[in-house]
Amino acid sequence: MRIMEVKMSGSIEERVKEIVTSHVDFAVDINSIDKNSYLDVIGVNSINFIRAVLQLEEEYSIQFDIDKLDFGTFETFGNLIKYVEELVS
Repeated sequence: MRIMEVKMSGSIEERVKEIVTSHVDFAVDINSIDKNSYLDVIGVNSINFIRAVLQLEEEYSIQFDIDKLDFGTFETFGNLIKYVEELVS
């Protein structure tokens, strides 16, 4: 069971990175991003953040809490990945 959780976590992490970086206005090397990477540093702004959230909600059949939709709530990829993993599980 633990192995399955780790695989799912890794899968979610990679997919969140792919989705978020697909909405920024310039090419980003996904391999250079880790959980401590700040979203704004790689070009995420409030508009493309919302676009990424909408895609994540659709892909994982989840719904972000309206109070969490503040761009400042998810400063890093780690914060965003952790929240998505919590909603999926």
